[in-house]
Amino acid sequence: MKIPFIRSEFAKNVLTLMTGTTIAQAIPVLVSPILTRLYTPEEFGVFSLFTSIVSVIYVISTGRFEIAIPLPKDELDALSILLMALILLIFICILVTVIIIIFQPYLFNIFNIEASSFWFYIIPVAILFNGIYQILNNWNIRYSNFKYLSISKVIQSATVATFNIAIGYSKIYSFGLIIGSILGLLFSVLYIFSHSKEVVKLVRYNVSNIDFYKVFYTYNHILIFNMPQSFFNILSSNIPVLLFSKYYTSDKVGYYSFANKLLMMPANIFSSAYAQVFFKRLNDVRDDKVERVYLVKNTIFKILFISLPFFIFIFIYSEDIFSIVFGLEWAVAGLYAKFLIPMFYFRLVGSVVSMSTLVFGEEKKSFIIELYSITLRVSVLILGTVIMNNIILTLFFYSLVSCLTTVFRLFWYVSITERFMEMDCE
Repeated sequence: MKIPFIRSEFAKNVLTLMTGTTIAQAIPVLVSPILTRLYTPEEFGVFSLFTSIVSVIYVISTGRFEIAIPLPKDELDALSILLMALILLIFICILVTVIIIIFQPYLFNIFNIEASSFWFYIIPVAILFNGIYQILNNWNIRYSNFKYLSISKVIQSATVATFNIAIGYSKIYSFGLIIGSILGLLFSVLYIFSHSKEVVKLVRYNVSNIDFYKVFYTYNHILIFNMPQSFFNILSSNIPVLLFSKYYTSDKVGYYSFANKLLMMPANIFSSAYAQVFFKRLNDVRDDKVERVYLVKNTIFKILFISLPFFIFIFIYSEDIFSIVFGLEWAVAGLYAKFLIPMFYFRLVGSVVSMSTLVFGEEKKSFIIELYSITLRVSVLILGTVIMNNIILTLFFYSLVSCLTTVFRLFWYVSITERFMEMDCE
């Protein structure tokens, strides 16, 4: 019997998240033509360096334990995981603050940052807000509160856009993009916390029953395998900005980061909504031999098919779109985008089904594959940036290698699903 790809509840959750994600991603797209006329490519370059540093540190700040919050059946176990992730997050933020204060001159030299750049000191704040948001996000995924998650994304996006434009027009600070992003995170955290107050009550009445050792012993594989894998994955995604900031001028970093951001926005409309609901759905049917295989395969093929026309259109007209919509000086960003589009096409579906490794307990092998993938991508980046000193060639080979490694991973996701089915049959 043919199993429908999307059941009614699954479809409802996807559409709920996708609606909020679509609005949240549409807002920065709509205000981008304004922002490119208020901020220079150099300022976009500084902002991308800030977000890259935050992203790389954030992914290890919770040990990735927050992704395990939806997994246990026992509510107390889920609460223990939440608190363990929160405690680790606070510790990492304090540690990062101390490191910045002590090693400030060396860090400024490494990232080619001016000594007067105050934004470097608010990196721990951004990490803290990101971590709290993701912890509460996964708590709400556990209870299928996708409506709140959807609204929080819209609030964050609208807040960021509002403050970015206001600060850009006022010219009060040259780092308006950074300030806007911090305030957007703050407002989204406050909203999602207002709908997660039961956590405080649960802690209050169950604090004596919290068993960190039990949940750590059960889910330490996430810290050992998933966290390093996620770290290297994020590092490989952000290392272009980190390297470009050192070896190229800020305007080139700005062109790259803007093209990267614009391509990521529409991709996230699908991936972020699908990934969260896909993870929940796959976890629910992991004991159903037929349905889980069908879910993984159909998700891959459907997303590749649906997204293909969009990526082809952007590939053909990228330079014209960027120069007309964002201003003539941003045509260079359109050229950079042309080289990045194939990478984003395959990464779109890869980001959705990547959580299959957690459900099937394949974090160790996934980590090893990710290490090989990162080694290839970083080697290409170093070759193009440090040795060739040619950003166009760097982007071309970086995108090509990323495509090949992602396609390999897609085949692997299918193979572990089928292999687990065979093992169950035995």
